[in-house]
Amino acid sequence: MKTKECSVQLPRKARPSGIESVSFHDGMLVSADDLDTAARYPVSLLQSVLRAYLGCGVVCGFGLRVRRTVKGEPAWVLCVDRGLAIDCEGYPIELCAPVELDLTPDPCACEPPPPTVLIAVRRTTSDETSHRSDDGNGCGRCRDDDAHECGRVREHTLVRAFTPEELDALSVCRRTPADRPDDNGRCDDHGDQSYETERRGWCEVLTTCPSCCCEAEWILLGAVTLDENRGIVGEPDHAGRRWVKPVEAMCAADRATAELAEKVAALEDAVSRLGKSPAARNAAGS
Repeated sequence: MKTKECSVQLPRKARPSGIESVSFHDGMLVSADDLDTAARYPVSLLQSVLRAYLGCGVVCGFGLRVRRTVKGEPAWVLCVDRGLAIDCEGYPIELCAPVELDLTPDPCACEPPPPTVLIAVRRTTSDETSHRSDDGNGCGRCRDDDAHECGRVREHTLVRAFTPEELDALSVCRRTPADRPDDNGRCDDHGDQSYETERRGWCEVLTTCPSCCCEAEWILLGAVTLDENRGIVGEPDHAGRRWVKPVEAMCAADRATAELAEKVAALEDAVSRLGKSPAARNAAGS
């Protein structure tokens, strides 16, 4: 007696990823695009890991400091310390030395300086910055004729000051008021994505893949308040800065532990005061 064998063909699908490589063979004509793809392949692999694990934000540094003046003169210069950040594409943004931003208003301007100035950073290249470098920090071998092309591209870090209106019109990686549980991790119109930490635990946040629509070019570092007569007022505000996911997770855990310790201390203090009240002593005596 023969038994009928049922073979079930389970479905399978394959979709291409955003990473491609080049296969070379002897006698092959190689184009510049082939060489560029081959060089980008290992970089693309690392970018995928960095985007998934770190997300977009500041890794370390990028402190904001006001350069104080003598004799009580207004301070208009803001110092941005060296630091490292990761943009939405997984590229590192490295500032190897501090830079200074002079926020002194134009004396010929008819309007006062903006009350709030935001500081942001982004990655750029020597191709975007300039095809001719005056200080030798570009590709370094560009001639004056336009037919000559640079063979090397140097990474640059651009630090810039914005008004709130200017920055709102750009794609920015930052902590925004939209970072609330009801956002469900979606991207807004500028590519910002909520970590959604209030409803989801940090373990889930760290294991969630980044959104494909995250296209933020700029990373917010902080903000300063300006006064027409006093210059930079107070200390820089870092509240809008977004750190990479592991740093955010550790800081959130520390904040939660500190808040819990404060609540326990307040509860113990309330119990202690309750035990010292006359009503409590009378109840204990009876």
